[in-house]
Amino acid sequence: MAHEFILAMKNNLKVRNISNATHVYPTFVLAVKRTTDKYYAEKLFSGWIPKVTRKLIRWFG
Repeated sequence: MAHEFILAMKNNLKVRNISNATHVYPTFVLAVKRTTDKYYAEKLFSGWIPKVTRKLIRWFG
């Protein structure tokens, strides 16, 4: 599995490119998809996004 991430890093590909790729074996694609989804989840639930979301919920209820 590491070879795919190494290839992406050397070619300056985004995580989205790995996540959207079609893989031959379903078990492999699930492992890659879970890894990239975890990356997006960490980005989504940290930093400024949760703060803005909480403020929007307070404003619009």
